[in-house]
Amino acid sequence: MLDRDLAELYGVKPIRLREQVKRNSNRFPEDFMFQISEDEVDYMVSQNAIPSRKHLGGTLPYVFTEQGVAGISGVLTSNRAIEINIAIMRAFAKMRQFLANNADLFMRLESTPLSTKEEKGGIMKVSTTPTYSPLSISIFPPEASISDVSRQEEMAYL
Repeated sequence: MLDRDLAELYGVKPIRLREQVKRNSNRFPEDFMFQISEDEVDYMVSQNAIPSRKHLGGTLPYVFTEQGVAGISGVLTSNRAIEINIAIMRAFAKMRQFLANNADLFMRLESTPLSTKEEKGGIMKVSTTPTYSPLSISIFPPEASISDVSRQEEMAYL
């Protein structure tokens, strides 16, 4: 997750999040957090992952892995930070569960020739411009099943 998105979730300014991370750099080894390059930012803009370079606030963003996000709970200790961290960890767990539950389907789709995918009347038809909101991860209660989440996400893209 980008530092800017995490800062928004935690209700702090991105610069404050980066300051806390720098003050506690021993908690964030390279496999927990890294800074992306100029080329990677350009690629994100070209792929519409971010609207523009301005979206990043003029600095190269840091990217946090699941372990890095967990480490943020050690440097941001407000009640909101604790709640958001729990929601993010649950979202990561649901993503792993979804991938594990659908690994066979993904393998079959990957091995299906492109012409078959097109002939099936849009089997692979997915919106290419989903709306991204970092706050969306907290809208699913812990008791929601993966199928509930999938149905809600599908409706959001229609």
